Amino acid sequence: MLVVGDHTGLVSAVAFAPDGRGLASAGKDGVVRLWDLSGGPSTNFTGHAGAVLCVAVSPSGDRLAAGGADKCVHLWRADGRLETSFGPFDAPAVAVSFLAGGQYLVAAIGNRLNAGEHGEVRTWRIKDGAQISRLGEPNGAWALAAAPDLKVLAWSNGTRRVTVWEMTAQDRHNFPPLKVGATALAMSHDARLLAAGDDWVIRLWDIGRREEIATLNGHKGRVAALAFAPDGRQLVSGGGDRRVITWDVEGGRERHSSDWDLGPVSTLAVSPDGLLCAAAGHRGRIVVWDRE
Repeated sequence: MLVVGDHTGLVSAVAFAPDGRGLASAGKDGVVRLWDLSGGPSTNFTGHAGAVLCVAVSPSGDRLAAGGADKCVHLWRADGRLETSFGPFDAPAVAVSFLAGGQYLVAAIGNRLNAGEHGEVRTWRIKDGAQISRLGEPNGAWALAAAPDLKVLAWSNGTRRVTVWEMTAQDRHNFPPLKVGATALAMSHDARLLAAGDDWVIRLWDIGRREEIATLNGHKGRVAALAFAPDGRQLVSGGGDRRVITWDVEGGRERHSSDWDLGPVSTLAVSPDGLLCAAAGHRGRIVVWDRE
């Protein structure tokens, strides 16, 4: 296990660079960093005024995006140069993701503390910054999941609903309402599976069949972070019980559990090659470890 670095407060998001040698992080302290896991200097990305809530690295590694409580999304080049900004919106930008091999950037906008506040899901084309879709969510968009090389995305909202949209199709599918509004979503890289944190349990759906295929029980606190391994055969989760659990998806069983002394776990990521996992939590500490 490697301790990568620290934020001075809760770490909201981590995301691996495509080569697995870089790890982006963002936190309540308003800082966005790209850490060199080989021990080199980190790169800082500036522009947000307030807590940064989400971060994503493009599939090619040439760009980094983040959104925050300042109701803006910023897009930087990998060397730290600010390329463009979107917003301000009517609510915080709580999740960002790249789509279609990095051609598009999508953001979930909503207030997780007030389900009565309006939000939306916006998508922009990277090459010219043009907005190509804007989907309103009267109760806010609370989380986002996407297949980075495809045009499939999912989001949750303040009415406990989870929606899946294949962007080349007109219709969008809504799964049955959860017990609570999901703040953790993950989609397998082939867009076959979708996982959502539903309080202490994890709901697992088959997207093509549009049905729930498993309920994963094991956490003793709210599930706050989810990430699939690249092959979709394992799912990693973390939450309020301070544990990180690895699940065998097909069998629906817990494979192993760890406590990395992070406090409540707030974010997770699996490297694109599937070899590494990163996690962080309320204490500001970021750790990376070998999955096998």
